[in-house]
Amino acid sequence: MPLLGDPGIRVYAGGTGTRWNASFAEDGHNEDCRTRTCDSEDFLTGNLDSSIGFRLGAEREWRLHPRLATIAGADLSLVSTEYNRSQRDIWLITPAAFAGVEGVFDPMNASLRAGWGPAMTDDGRTTSSWFAETALDFAGSSGSSVRVAVRRTQYSGYALREAFLGLVMDDGRPTTTPWTYSFAAGMSRPGTVARRYRLSRAPLWRHAIEQQHGTRHRLEYGWTSTAHESSERTMFRGVPGNRRGITIPSIGMFWARDGGAWRSSMFSYRVGAEAAQWDDEYLLIGGGSRVVRRQFDIAVTGGARLDFGIDARASVFAAMEYAYWTGLQLDELRTIIGVRSKL
Repeated sequence: MPLLGDPGIRVYAGGTGTRWNASFAEDGHNEDCRTRTCDSEDFLTGNLDSSIGFRLGAEREWRLHPRLATIAGADLSLVSTEYNRSQRDIWLITPAAFAGVEGVFDPMNASLRAGWGPAMTDDGRTTSSWFAETALDFAGSSGSSVRVAVRRTQYSGYALREAFLGLVMDDGRPTTTPWTYSFAAGMSRPGTVARRYRLSRAPLWRHAIEQQHGTRHRLEYGWTSTAHESSERTMFRGVPGNRRGITIPSIGMFWARDGGAWRSSMFSYRVGAEAAQWDDEYLLIGGGSRVVRRQFDIAVTGGARLDFGIDARASVFAAMEYAYWTGLQLDELRTIIGVRSKL
């Protein structure tokens, strides 16, 4: 089925790892200043926290040659960050239009893009931005691809570097492959039941490969990244008022079973385990009293998901799951939305 009613249009969604290049050397939480003036100065100089983000977009290609095409489109980037001095959490929202060229070397395509757009924070600050991006798409048999990209976005006086991994959905083709790729984004709420630690709600994203076994069972292999942050303010390198943050990547394997179906929707549930390396030398999860250094931990995870079919190969979904880290005695309640497609 053509996406958005046009067989030349493809849509994509994925997660980013971000790193800021501030316009001065001594960035970071170098003083405990919680005024709007300090927040404005941090925004103007790029004294913001490196973390994770999400991106959703659509683009169209025009073939100039069997091996060359021009592309144009638009996307929306959301970056979870904070003003480093006040430690106030914000979202940076950047819609952008772009154009570029693409080399077609099936099953791999390589492209260069350049774009421009406004940028704004959820607390009302605005600026402009432009970016340059290099991307590689690896196509599957269904018309969907996995994209790996590197983007540098220039804001007023500073830059953001983003590494992107996500799903690209083109005009679909029939396929019998048992493999499915999914990307999901959401929020984690630590301490829902086991309230041992003082952690804030945290954004997360997940990439997963699913392997179908029979008509109702599948194995899922997932990579989850969660940007945890302490809800307590502690001393960091001699400066008070710091809320330490740490991004925890985990890998997991899950067994899933499809349940009831109604029209284009499908309910399923899943159980499994995740593994992660926790490193908390700055008293993040200890609430200022306990240090966790390089602790390998296992989480037991269970949840449910509801898929809404787009066509025979793709769907969007919403999910909720509970994870319990057995060594740390830390739990998370996760709410997730995402998209999946056969490869």
